[in-house]
Amino acid sequence: MKTNTLYNLVLFSNLFWGLANGIYGPLYAIFVKNMGGGLIDIGIAYSILLILQGVLMIPFGELTDRYGRKRFAIVSGLLFAFGAFLYAFWATNVLSVFIIQIILGVGTAMSIPSWSTLMFDACGKKGKNKKYGALMGGTYVCQGIASIAGAAIVAYTSFSALFVIMGFLVLVSTVLMFLIKFE
Repeated sequence: MKTNTLYNLVLFSNLFWGLANGIYGPLYAIFVKNMGGGLIDIGIAYSILLILQGVLMIPFGELTDRYGRKRFAIVSGLLFAFGAFLYAFWATNVLSVFIIQIILGVGTAMSIPSWSTLMFDACGKKGKNKKYGALMGGTYVCQGIASIAGAAIVAYTSFSALFVIMGFLVLVSTVLMFLIKFE
């Protein structure tokens, strides 16, 4: 696959992932509170995600080296979408939030090693830092735009609608992964 084509597919896939992450980020604490959680529960839910990411990234990095990035990038996207749909249709209390955070933590830990190396490879040798900056900068811009959109979605519809949209955004990102030829 040509470097420019690879880069563009990775860019668009990453932007959709950024939209999905940004759409719920600043609203997450309100969602947990609506599920009956307090401040400690919000901290526990977020800690579950971060600790699992930190603990599992090394073994998933090793498995990604052994079995290939594409497989792990796709499975991680499917796990993340599954978690979003669980939030939309199954989350009713703090315990369900904790369980979904486990799924998202595993999915995110799986995605980071595969995505990071894929992004570096997609940038090629010439202008690598500028291209990587555009990938990451675009992701943060998408997250910022999505944060506003997410607030509007919840204000005018519901958290369920927000999580359904989040799930579909991640699925679009994941479908783009099927078009990428690497390894």
